[in-house]
Amino acid sequence: MVNYPVHVLRKSYRGSKLAIRQKTNERNGIAAELESYINERIKEQEEETKVYLYYRIASATGYPLELVRDILFGVDGGHNGFTARKPADIDGSE
Repeated sequence: MVNYPVHVLRKSYRGSKLAIRQKTNERNGIAAELESYINERIKEQEEETKVYLYYRIASATGYPLELVRDILFGVDGGHNGFTARKPADIDGSE
């Protein structure tokens, strides 16, 4: 189960090939967008726990499902999505 805030892993490339560096930077930009999107959804969620499915995230963000799954799989998810827990103190209601 994932806790708020979610952190999406970034890749690094320190080689000299410009094409690979650009692709890595693009992927990291998408990872940052997905991280922001997910954290906003968790912040807004009413339930203590909620399942987030990759196909719904892909649909909402406009990125291909396989890319979303590939980037977010490291967040501690399964093949279809992940479960996130919203701490009670996130909105000051504790």
